[in-house]
Amino acid sequence: MMSAILGPAGLGLYKAEGRMDNLVPNIKSSTRTIAVIYGSYALAGVIMYRLAGMSFFDAVNHSLTALATGGFSTRAGSIGEFNSVSIEIITIILMLLGATGFGIHYTLWKKNFRAFWNNGEPKLMFIILAIFTPLLMTGTLAVFYSSGAEQFRHSLFQAVSALTGTGFSTVDFVPWNHYGIYLIVLLMIFGGDLDSTSGGLKQYRLFAIIKILWLEIRRYFLPKDAILKQEIWKGETRRYIDNSLVKEILLVFSLYFSTYAIGMGVLMSYGHSMAFSAFEYASALSTVGLSVGITAPGAPAGLIWTETIGMFLGRLEFLVVIYAITKLLRDGKILFRRRRNE
Repeated sequence: MMSAILGPAGLGLYKAEGRMDNLVPNIKSSTRTIAVIYGSYALAGVIMYRLAGMSFFDAVNHSLTALATGGFSTRAGSIGEFNSVSIEIITIILMLLGATGFGIHYTLWKKNFRAFWNNGEPKLMFIILAIFTPLLMTGTLAVFYSSGAEQFRHSLFQAVSALTGTGFSTVDFVPWNHYGIYLIVLLMIFGGDLDSTSGGLKQYRLFAIIKILWLEIRRYFLPKDAILKQEIWKGETRRYIDNSLVKEILLVFSLYFSTYAIGMGVLMSYGHSMAFSAFEYASALSTVGLSVGITAPGAPAGLIWTETIGMFLGRLEFLVVIYAITKLLRDGKILFRRRRNE
């Protein structure tokens, strides 16, 4: 749509919405490639859900919302209402596929395994899950489940759902202790990959920060005139960490956490606890959809609007909104001058 309507400006907006590169040289070809990859995964998801016992209607809806990391369900109790390990495993796979950048998927489709391995985002995602899943098991879910298998099952599902920004759940978060609540908050803030359907700060930026820290540590032990270059891969593209990347990361982080602090403060002003306010607004700003009950049909209008603005800003990565407002102001100024001259 951006390519057809906006012409050359489409590429600028494409990148402004947190998308670092094209799969192929032009946007239209990239769109076709993404459609093929996405459609294939969605169809595979429907087939797997049907084999796991879902009705066709449920299978279509859950395949699309899991892959899109949307989290909408045909059941009031979300995925937990099915109470099926096989369905939960399929959902975890689809959520992880949806949270993985399309550039990374493209490397696998082209069988470019070297480029795939060079991408740090998938590895970082699995490391985070490997750390947070046992923390949730021992610190929170051990209170609700005596079986280690059940603790692992629900901890892994909730961790993947939060990190990928999907919002499916198999448990009720309201009885959780603050330890578990804040772990889920961190996962929601981290988010999935760039060029994926998930929200949050994105794994690419987190991985870049780790690379930057390691680069600075190495520089400390080397002569001052030593020149170091730290590469970072996105799909099949190799990039070196430079000032422009650092500025982009700092800009997004500052906008994210400034908005998060304001939104969290608004929710607390309505009488909600810090832990629940942190959870609910992280869910809104990272477009996750998990809730501890603050977001409800009877919630105050000010609270709903605060979350709505957060979802809008978080989904569009802030910069698109800033560019849109700037363009509106600039166009309005030009129109005003024309009318005044007339």
